[in-house]
Amino acid sequence: MFRQKIQLYSDDLQIELYNDNLLIKLYNDDLQNEFYNNYLQIKLYNDDLQIEFYNDDLDRVIQLYSDDLQIELYNDNLLIKLYNDDLQNEFYNNYLQIKLYNDDLQIEFYNDDLQIELYNDDFQIELYNDDLQIELYNDDLQIQFYNNDLQI
Repeated sequence: MFRQKIQLYSDDLQIELYNDNLLIKLYNDDLQNEFYNNYLQIKLYNDDLQIEFYNDDLDRVIQLYSDDLQIELYNDNLLIKLYNDDLQNEFYNNYLQIKLYNDDLQIEFYNDDLQIELYNDDFQIELYNDDLQIELYNDDLQIQFYNNDLQI
């Protein structure tokens, strides 16, 4: 099988071209950038920053890493995570989930079952497609609301 290869090297740059694959690497201390044609992979490392994209059997992955950030994109699913101490943000495309943690703060949203939850010590809100439920807790204060039933 004929395989063509082109390489270019410098102190911090490397380029390789094959018949079915293109690879580009850039090195600068801990900085690395890689690009592949078929498996389409791009990596950029600066500390822990990484981006990956795959287009193989319609399975796409995009990952972005930094100290407190992670983004992953798949064919059917998108995941975004943000970490800052105890801060976490997650987003999913299909199961559409967003979570934000700051101490006990959490927000969740789902496509099919619409659910939103917000926690801040004693505060909680939940929203569902069929049943709407809102709960507020403050020591001994509780409020609940449902679609067919109103309860306070």
